[in-house]
Amino acid sequence: MSKVQEDVTEFFDSADEVKAKVAAVANLFRASKFSTLFTGAGLSTSAGIPDFRGPCGVWTLKAQGKRAVGADLTKCNPTIGHMVCKALLDTQHVKHICSQNVDGLHRRSGVERHLLSELHGNTNLEICEKCGKDYFRDFETRRPGNGVFEHKTGRKCHSEGCGGDLADSIINFGEGLPKKEWDKAETAFKQANVCVVLGSSCKVTPAAHLPQQIGQRGKQGGWPKLVIVNLQRTPLDHLASIKIHARTDEFLALLAQELGIASVPAPTSSPSSSMLQLPTPTEILAAVESEARARNSQHPYASGGSAEGVAVSIAELKVSDSVKVLLRGA
Repeated sequence: MSKVQEDVTEFFDSADEVKAKVAAVANLFRASKFSTLFTGAGLSTSAGIPDFRGPCGVWTLKAQGKRAVGADLTKCNPTIGHMVCKALLDTQHVKHICSQNVDGLHRRSGVERHLLSELHGNTNLEICEKCGKDYFRDFETRRPGNGVFEHKTGRKCHSEGCGGDLADSIINFGEGLPKKEWDKAETAFKQANVCVVLGSSCKVTPAAHLPQQIGQRGKQGGWPKLVIVNLQRTPLDHLASIKIHARTDEFLALLAQELGIASVPAPTSSPSSSMLQLPTPTEILAAVESEARARNSQHPYASGGSAEGVAVSIAELKVSDSVKVLLRGA
């Protein structure tokens, strides 16, 4: 088996395994005074955004001389997973989210800036180089034709008496992480009793040092606890108290209901009072079991990548049309 194949192998826990592990994670949340989430590309694949190391991920296909089908991030909506993350913050089960994603979906789900650390930037965010004012746009702020390390967008700050140059917030390889975002994340993770990794390979540093440190401290004295939800193996699996091979949408929908959350806020583009009912645990677990049997018996690799090829099992549940739209991230 080639190195690429080893990297993209996906595993699927049975419904019984997922159910038991979700219950265990819920118990950790109940016992924790400060829980955090660490999110990666796997959280956004059901929105139609390719991940990096999945079977149809950006790096996987590049190694094969192919190119992943991109997505217009401005047209991608928060998924059921993003909305559950928001609900966990609203109910105080989670105190902070640290994300490696640049898609802006956490912000569009309604997560407030001070509760979120976007370590690798946000494609919709530009910042004044002079006064530091943020501008959250409904378009991608990066200027076409800019070099890798060129960030000025050509727009100016509108703050009175400023007029400074605006710069996109994307962090490319070889660039340092934004101090403000890193400081927020580090402060939160130092307080954390529980960290749940959602859809991250835990390979990109220094961001991955945050869950790594949680796991190392936990191994030394019992707490804090590291939980990893990812279809593939990660280099931090040996530090995890619980490892769950499941899709993040399904895990989060089950966890929400285990914690008594039956509905989640609608995306911010919907009326503010709108709530979406989650599929029942029975429906979700049936979908989990169906996919686990199909994947484990037929072939070891998920189709991954496109909106049609990911999270198919949960998207096909017999639920209302509004929930189906959210599940598909359409």
